[in-house]
Amino acid sequence: MTPSLRPTPTASAAFWPPDWSQMVPDIIVAVLTGVIVGLVVLGAERSLERRRESATQNRLEQEAVDELFAPLFAPPFYDASSLLPAGTAFKSARRRMTSAPSVGTTESALGFWSLRLCCDAWERLRIQAERVERLMPASVRPPLFNKTIHRYFADPGVTWENARPPEPDPARAKELEDAVRAYCRVRSEMETSREAFISAVQGYRREEEALWDKKLKDRSRRRLLDLSRQAWAMKSQIVSLEGLKYRHERWGPYEED
Repeated sequence: MTPSLRPTPTASAAFWPPDWSQMVPDIIVAVLTGVIVGLVVLGAERSLERRRESATQNRLEQEAVDELFAPLFAPPFYDASSLLPAGTAFKSARRRMTSAPSVGTTESALGFWSLRLCCDAWERLRIQAERVERLMPASVRPPLFNKTIHRYFADPGVTWENARPPEPDPARAKELEDAVRAYCRVRSEMETSREAFISAVQGYRREEEALWDKKLKDRSRRRLLDLSRQAWAMKSQIVSLEGLKYRHERWGPYEED
């Protein structure tokens, strides 16, 4: 049999000319695949960044709570020398909180919100105390006046009619009364926030220590600790709300102080 003289098609000849009909669909698939992969990677990076920021926020908040719990544990003490608390605990706490993170939408460290409110209120209390001192009648000795204001704040039975110093100018007398009431509102906010902070942290630490002494599985202990944390956070809010109600009833609603 005579062999055929027709040339056998090579591989290059089989793919030539190229089939351009699949080029556009292939490009579309490649682009969509790249977009999807890019979005997935971007989402993963953002999620990782949020977790890092949350971990940093929690660490900084917890450091502030642990560092300021002991200095603010004792209730503030006032003497006749000033309208501000004696000692440097609140001033130092305010300075320390300037480097702490701002309050976010969620509280990572138990008590941090109350701690922030307490330290911010101290700064406003300092401003209000200076305002009251500027309006103090010249005929009144500062230690006696400060002692009277402290008594007016602490004793619900003392009215402003009993506590106010002699002031012949009615306009200045009204301005002084407004300044003293504003001072009392801010002071009450500061002390209530301190109380909410201390009670929440102290209560949770006691329950945490008690749970660690018990023989519990790690999963059960974590669940109980989480429930305890939520309960003390709620109690802290209740203390703050009760303080707000008392301030409103005793010295009137907040104004532009």
